[in-house]
Amino acid sequence: MRLILLACLGGLCSVAAAQAPPAATQTAPASQPSSEAPSEKTVSTQQAIRLNGKKFSYQASAGFLPIRNDDGKLLGHMFYVAYVKDSPPATSRPITFAFNGGPGAASLWLHLGAIGPKRVVLEDDGKSLPQAVQLVDNACTWLEFTDLVFIDPLGCGYSTPAAGIDPKEYFSVEGDVRTVGEFIRLYISQEQRWLSPKYLVGESYGTTRAAGLAKHLQDRVGMNLNGLVLISSALSFEPISFGRGNELPCMLYLPSYAAVAWYHRQPSATSDVELEGLLARVQEFALTEYGPALARGDDLGDEQRERMVATLAELTGLTPPYINRSHLRIRNSDFAKELLSGRGELVGLLDGRVTGATTNPTAQGLDYDPSLFVVEGPFTQAVQDYLRRDLGFVTTRRYEFLSPKAIESWDWSTAGRGYLNVAGQLQEAMTKNTRLRVLAVAGYFDLTCGYYAQQYMFSHLQLAPSLKSHIRFVAYPAGHQVYTHEPSLKQLTAEAARFMKE
Repeated sequence: MRLILLACLGGLCSVAAAQAPPAATQTAPASQPSSEAPSEKTVSTQQAIRLNGKKFSYQASAGFLPIRNDDGKLLGHMFYVAYVKDSPPATSRPITFAFNGGPGAASLWLHLGAIGPKRVVLEDDGKSLPQAVQLVDNACTWLEFTDLVFIDPLGCGYSTPAAGIDPKEYFSVEGDVRTVGEFIRLYISQEQRWLSPKYLVGESYGTTRAAGLAKHLQDRVGMNLNGLVLISSALSFEPISFGRGNELPCMLYLPSYAAVAWYHRQPSATSDVELEGLLARVQEFALTEYGPALARGDDLGDEQRERMVATLAELTGLTPPYINRSHLRIRNSDFAKELLSGRGELVGLLDGRVTGATTNPTAQGLDYDPSLFVVEGPFTQAVQDYLRRDLGFVTTRRYEFLSPKAIESWDWSTAGRGYLNVAGQLQEAMTKNTRLRVLAVAGYFDLTCGYYAQQYMFSHLQLAPSLKSHIRFVAYPAGHQVYTHEPSLKQLTAEAARFMKE
């Protein structure tokens, strides 16, 4: 199984060329022999933004921590950017560790797109390339109610593995949890934050990592987390992995197809219907009629098949002949290519609202994802300019925003014996630590991790009845990167603020 869950993306930052680099203090990374240390030093700067009309001051730090295994062997140096509110941090102030997914993605998407103190300005509602690159104070930053630490796992961003280390030590499901868990332990110890409320926020494969970390930190480190914020979740891969013999995604992605078709007014029969009402109808149909029809396979009667084809055509905007040829089973990539093929366009997988002209109409599958292209270049340029110009972290290292080595060589471990599933780890962590709560958010127009497939995952955790209220699931009219839609970003921030104050 090879499923790459790309991280959320956004736009690009620009700071006036005349702006001088901030005054910075540099210290050598803690507990790291100079012979093993990166040449770059950890840089700390005093920063401020305007929040709710008032000045908000904080310290920003960018640098590396050394990551070692249980035997003390150096595995590499993990890059991070941390923001801590000015004044001595009280133990009552939360601290949140944030990371994206991939696997192999750096944390720039959450950092400059959603929760950091600066935000890339997107064109309109995040559906097209920005005309100019701008970085502005983020009115929705979570720094108002929690300190923030953005982590780039080994091999991503500026994080560098040590020479001679087997990539499976960090490019694997278990190795990734161990190394990121060691970073969190080391940072908490170094900054004396053991008594602070602790949260993780992960996106896409980052939610897979977060679930594993919740159990790992409890069992191996003795660190109980207060909460997880999961954006576009991938806890169980069976509901989101299209493949012969697995019909679950076909059923669970149907509401996402209907949402995207509705957005593009394909077909006109559903275009004037209120979206939430339409999706409630599609969810019920998928669960009670479409799923059972798929389960019948070739035994489905002609009359039932004909009725099913007509309904699917109405809901998805695809033609009856295409649905027939697909044997009623529609893959997300095929839907993205076929929906607007009549006008030579395809829709994005990360965000079905985004369209682009196809570069090769005869190619098998999607030739590219326009919703990834819209944000990929701007964000990558933005983070490198911001780190140098605003934070004073200067380096000649290559920035791996999405590591091809991770994508090519990731060891899925248990996935070799079936579908990767960390839902059981989350269930175990929540059962042991009854104070652990989860805020899960999704986007209606996400064709990478369908929102109804995510809802399905959370409804199958088999939690004790007393713990069911510890999970809140919210869906927004956005894509995989829910925060590229500004109204959804505002709602997400409000939800997170309430979540951390409960």
